[in-house]
Amino acid sequence: MGKNSLKKYKAISKVKMHHLRFSDLNKIEEQDPALVLRLYKMVTHVMARKEEDTVAHLSTLHDILNSPVNDTPVSRLSYSISRKSDSEH
Repeated sequence: MGKNSLKKYKAISKVKMHHLRFSDLNKIEEQDPALVLRLYKMVTHVMARKEEDTVAHLSTLHDILNSPVNDTPVSRLSYSISRKSDSEH
């Protein structure tokens, strides 16, 4: 994010957000290299978790796109009734 980059973020849960400039990371790395390594480890973990979520969503979309299509539309009511009857058996 540059000097003119004023973006708004909305968190799903209660969080505390910090903005670190890359130049600050270089200074911290000189003073405490282990701290920067822990920061990069945490960022990598968060990014990997996001990637896992994306893969799961893509898998779901793939299943939806490859599922057979009904010749005629099914109303929600009849779909609900057929699901209930399937679960009773």
